[in-house]
Amino acid sequence: MKYIPFWDRVQKLLKAHRISRKNFAEHIGMSVNTLQSWMRYNRLPDVNSGYRMAKALGVSPDYLVLGKDRENTEQRLKVLAARKAAEKINKLLAQIQKETGIIKGIPPQGRR
Repeated sequence: MKYIPFWDRVQKLLKAHRISRKNFAEHIGMSVNTLQSWMRYNRLPDVNSGYRMAKALGVSPDYLVLGKDRENTEQRLKVLAARKAAEKINKLLAQIQKETGIIKGIPPQGRR
């Protein structure tokens, strides 16, 4: 099994949740400069900050630090990916419905 560094796991989860570093830092009560400095210099956070990070990202602290609990985390990432795909499909369906309604001469919903 390939070792994935702490900050790589954090980045992967931030991307999966579509959360910016700035919003993440604010959510866990730290400055974005501190977060980015830790990431840049590969410094691990203190225990309290690490716990808040794990909780905010929906994983266990063991996963962030050691990569344990991998199965549960990978399942959560799959669920997030499925949600993103469903959102895209819903947007496309809404667009198709809107366009087909216009083509048939039916005004878009809410404009009757």
